[in-house]
Amino acid sequence: KAAKDRLSALKKELPYFLASGFCPIHHDDATLEYNGVLQIDVDFKTADGAQKAIELLARIHNLKPAGVLLATLSPSTFGVKILLATDNLDKDRHRDALQAAIEYLAELLDVDQKQFDKLGASQPVYVPFERTPGQAYFNQDAEPLRITFKQQKHTTTAAIEYDRDLVLDAAQFLIANQISVAECRDEYLQITAACKNAFGDDG
Repeated sequence: KAAKDRLSALKKELPYFLASGFCPIHHDDATLEYNGVLQIDVDFKTADGAQKAIELLARIHNLKPAGVLLATLSPSTFGVKILLATDNLDKDRHRDALQAAIEYLAELLDVDQKQFDKLGASQPVYVPFERTPGQAYFNQDAEPLRITFKQQKHTTTAAIEYDRDLVLDAAQFLIANQISVAECRDEYLQITAACKNAFGDDG
């Protein structure tokens, strides 16, 4: 426990920049300027965690998920830090938007949601860490991920918004042309994620 506490303290002394320009420990929500960009951490607390992090980063390079501005290895190398832009500018809905984004990334990238950390709006973003040059993913032109909020059973939930007609057209194309998606796993995951988010669990 002492070693863990010491490690936690040392991590806070690492150099970092603040993307939103305010203190990560001490801030006033009333004056916080919220830009909808989320910091998402994926942590692999296993012996092969470093390798899993490298594989996840490679998957992000390949899929180029909507909204992802930056993805880089954690300083520990046992995880990936992600900056994701959204169109949600309501800081009171930050937590709901974060959950929606985690669900989107978990399904698209095929990662268990338990591996994600839910971070606040004021978390620091560490300087990108690369084992080899070019390993980090950077896309400053990423379009913000569109998020809508729905009211269900007196609780607010967030869901990724998809164009229903577009998803239907894509499904009909696959059926009409008898296209097998078994050999293109990444594209298959994108399609299933879109269907589930557009039509619910029966998608």
